[in-house]
Amino acid sequence: MKTLVCRRSRRFIGRGVVALAALGAVSAASAGERTWYAGASLQNSQVDMSRGDLFYELGPCSSGYSLRGGLRVNDFLAVDIALERNSGMQWTEYWATVPGVSGLYGARTTFDASAAQVSAVGILPFGKAKVWEAYLKGGHSSYRLSGEQRLTGVGMSSPAQRVSSHGLGYVIGLGIGVTVAKGWHLSSGIESFTTDEAFFGAPSSDTAMIDSYSFNVEYRFGRGGGRGGDARRGSDEL
Repeated sequence: MKTLVCRRSRRFIGRGVVALAALGAVSAASAGERTWYAGASLQNSQVDMSRGDLFYELGPCSSGYSLRGGLRVNDFLAVDIALERNSGMQWTEYWATVPGVSGLYGARTTFDASAAQVSAVGILPFGKAKVWEAYLKGGHSSYRLSGEQRLTGVGMSSPAQRVSSHGLGYVIGLGIGVTVAKGWHLSSGIESFTTDEAFFGAPSSDTAMIDSYSFNVEYRFGRGGGRGGDARRGSDEL
């Protein structure tokens, strides 16, 4: 079930980056109060390895969290900044490619992943008093992976080696949320950021991502987000 959800979500958010750019252009002409917000998320995360255009493989889930904040520019557009941390993640590459090592073997990697992200968020308010919102985000991610890797195969079992990788990638995501009280907003969503496939021993033709399924709590500061008497303005959250 989780694999099916991930595949459909990846297709949707990949196509949605174009829609996000169009939504941002429309929202630039819309009126609305600017509002700052801050919040935190609890999440389940896993490695998502895309084998070309044929199929996906998912690793086991691990727990993580993120701290985020940003600026709600108007009713339809926000700028989001997030710091994400995932611990105890795992991936097994059964046909691994590691520089300097020949033969047929697998690579089992246990690692922690952290990322700093900056995204543009397109928002669509809906429902009674517009307290519900759907959102689509796209941006850039600076990530770092660090952990241990063990090579396994027929007649071989290497000691664990320290491995690490860092770099820049992109982040995409989507979700839905609702304003529940003056300034407070709850949301849930899925987002992914790209990483280095070589860190896992995967070939360069594959694409490695970290997928996160999150539950988020945010608080909106200022007149636009903290005013309880105006349900429309109280909905202005991610």
